[in-house]
Amino acid sequence: SDKVETDDDEEFAKAKGDSEELVSNKPFKGRGTFDVIGGGGGGGGRYGTRVGGKRDLTTKGGGGGTEDYVLNALRWLARHQSPDGAWSVAGYTARGSQSCTPNPGHEDFDAGVTGLSMLAFLGSGYSHLSKDTFEGICFGDVVRKGMQWLLSHQDPEGCIGPRSAQKYMYNHTICALALSEAFGLTGSNLFKDQAQKAVDFVIAAQNPGKGWRYSYKCGDNDSSVTGWAAMVLKSAEISGLTFPRTGYDGCRALFDEFTEE
Repeated sequence: SDKVETDDDEEFAKAKGDSEELVSNKPFKGRGTFDVIGGGGGGGGRYGTRVGGKRDLTTKGGGGGTEDYVLNALRWLARHQSPDGAWSVAGYTARGSQSCTPNPGHEDFDAGVTGLSMLAFLGSGYSHLSKDTFEGICFGDVVRKGMQWLLSHQDPEGCIGPRSAQKYMYNHTICALALSEAFGLTGSNLFKDQAQKAVDFVIAAQNPGKGWRYSYKCGDNDSSVTGWAAMVLKSAEISGLTFPRTGYDGCRALFDEFTEE
């Protein structure tokens, strides 16, 4: 089947699953045809609550919904995307915002910030196929340009972002997570090979039997970089990408070492 019928309670009047028109225009036909890829996340699957930008973000305890706040944040990100698809750490002020003080940041981390921005859109269910438009900006175009930027900044070994940057493994693990999420959410072959290469680099950069820190097999270990790497591996597992189980083994060994009894 190329469509699925559900209660039409999705935002923007979009039922879960893709219409025939949208599927026919896809560059792929695989597990991403539907939002459910199985495994975790309840009956809807790992990505089951994300389609069409619709998520159940209602807080418990009478706090009310948070969807409007998320949408406003995504609109801010969309307005501040650079023409080349990235989010510039130091250059976002060119689009009308005041600079952060005392220091707006360094361009070495544009890759990581772009990866974080992609995770925000993907986490809310927007992919390169989305048609939803706000303030004249199509979120699908935002994601498409952002993903193109990430893909174009991956080196032959799979690392995303410049290795000249200090602590570049932060950049890479965040971007690898975004690629894995993009593939898992859509099933698109546009992302599969480079997402796999990004995961492969994460594994290659791991200290033997331990975790990760700021650079490739540097011999030192850091709980925050290792945490990002662990998220990459979990996302890769859910999305159908591959890696050796030694990746998890090292994570566990490191956190056992770092955890007080």
